[in-house]
Amino acid sequence: MLHWPLFCGTGARGARMDDEWLLEVGVLLPPLSASHFQFPEGVQVVYTERAEDPLFDEVLPVVEGCGLSLVEFTVSRHKGSVRVRFVVFKTGGIGVADCSAVHRAVQGRLELAFPGCDVSIEVSSTGIDRTVKDASEFHHYVGLPVRCYLRDLSDWVGGVLESADRERLALTGADGRRELEYRRIAKAKLDG
Repeated sequence: MLHWPLFCGTGARGARMDDEWLLEVGVLLPPLSASHFQFPEGVQVVYTERAEDPLFDEVLPVVEGCGLSLVEFTVSRHKGSVRVRFVVFKTGGIGVADCSAVHRAVQGRLELAFPGCDVSIEVSSTGIDRTVKDASEFHHYVGLPVRCYLRDLSDWVGGVLESADRERLALTGADGRRELEYRRIAKAKLDG
């Protein structure tokens, strides 16, 4: 019988990520090593070209006009309602006023784009520890600390993001400058 620990933040249900044994539902588990977190062979960060989307093309200049970068834009429909989600970024951080400004600026356009539908708009920041969903996001984070889990090393490497293009990124860390091809990266996060 397998028992999987649940890592829920600050010691929830007795789980801890350190050298101690884990107590999970009354079962003692040994400490986990990096080998427990192997990613399948095909898992990697990829660069996806943005598909042609007239609605995205219409709201992008509005978001940029508010002084923000549009990192993620999704539209989902369900039974007469439409949910539009914006994830925005600005160097130095995002406040409630920034999110409100985007919401007010796009609301009328979205209601015209979906006549007769109940339009729900969600505007949020990337957060300080965002998991990068697509390599095309990296250009937003140049100058910020980033961590990448490398498939070939089975370990995290980090540093300040120097540059990013369609095939690779460059980090500067304690061990100098590193160029990493996206095919080597299984997962990447902002390192708040």
